[in-house]
Amino acid sequence: MSAQGTPSSEDLDETALEDLIRGFLSKYKFLHEYRLQKLIYFAELFATESKDSRLTEADFKPFMYGAYSEDVSEKLEEMESEPDVATKTDMHHGKTVTAYLGQDIDESDVDPDAMDIISQVHPSTQSESNEDLAQASKQSWLYQETPYSSEMDFDEYREKLDDGEINSDIDRFFPDLDIDTDTTD
Repeated sequence: MSAQGTPSSEDLDETALEDLIRGFLSKYKFLHEYRLQKLIYFAELFATESKDSRLTEADFKPFMYGAYSEDVSEKLEEMESEPDVATKTDMHHGKTVTAYLGQDIDESDVDPDAMDIISQVHPSTQSESNEDLAQASKQSWLYQETPYSSEMDFDEYREKLDDGEINSDIDRFFPDLDIDTDTTD
């Protein structure tokens, strides 16, 4: 919070990231961080393409298992203590992981802009396996053009799209998603 009691841009971004996480959790019985990382990455790509801006300022980097954000990981860890974010220990590929349970999250408590993007991305991604989402993230322009473990530049991605230098990753991976680029609301 700023000295005047208004939220700082950092506070607003933390709220935006939490809303995005809560929104995706509300759509699933449970999610592992691995899948949630990819869902948020594709929501950010979709927002970048359709709204000309991202939903959060979470930094994503290309890692071995696809697009990854330390910001998402840290926010999930913080949210584990919140009463409406239940967790359980689960096994995934022989490793103990945390499953985040979404049954207590009310969509009406999530920012409407975030829920709008989630409601569009969810139907296209819900039947994709975790591995397919990871592979799609690894085939994205941002992943391919960013050095390993360096921050991806979503603004550069948007500029390259606008200039016609690259094709839409959303169109390529999720052709049924309708990208409305009319921003004259």
